This record gives sequence, structure tokens and C-alpha cells, in this order.
Amino acid sequence: MRYLSLILLFIASCQSEHLNVELEPKIYLGKVKYGEPVDFRVKCKNNGEKDVILDEVNVSCSCIRIIEKNPSKIQAHDSCTFYFQLLPEGIGYIERSLELHFKEFTESHRVLVSAHVEN
Repeated sequence: MRYLSLILLFIASCQSEHLNVELEPKIYLGKVKYGEPVDFRVKCKNNGEKDVILDEVNVSCSCIRIIEKNPSKIQAHDSCTFYFQLLPEGIGYIERSLELHFKEFTESHRVLVSAHVEN
């Protein structure tokens, strides 16, 4: 049983070394004007040994739209930038989220976007 546990631990550590995507977990846009679009970007780094493919992007509200998500395939040890736009809704401090789903991962990678919206 002890050897089985060691083998499973070794397999899990090998898989995590091959797949490793790093995103900025939080993006603060500062003070923005209500109703005026704000462009922002999300930097992505593939630290793994294998290429990853961006399968889907989900946003928490219609106030965020994707401007550009090319390339959808990120080669091993390479980085890229995804471009988005926020159209602020509401006044005050807001938080919205993006979820990036890569085909090679079972769970999504979440990015929190925040700003102070003024009139």
C-alpha cells in the first residue's frame, strides 16, 4: 500500500510539471468613468512542458467583452496576452470575473477584475 501511494504521488507530480499555466489573478483598473469603455489585458504564461489550448472564456457579466484572444494555442514556455474591454455599469467599487478554460485542465483559471466607477 505504501508503494502504491508513492507511485500515485509521483504520477501526480509529473503531470503537474507538464501542465502549468500562470495568469494574473487580480487586475485593478483604477478610477474609471461610468459608461466609458476601458481596455485591459490579461497576460498568460505557459510554464509547462506541453502546449495548452484556450477552449473557452466565460465572463461574469455582459459588461466585459473579448477583444482578442489570439493565439488560442500557447506553446510550452511561451506567453501571450488576451485583450478585453470593460463597459462600467453602476457607480462605486465593482468586481467582475473572467474564467479561462484550457482544454488540458479540468478546472478553469479565474481572473478578478476590479475598478472604482465614477460619474
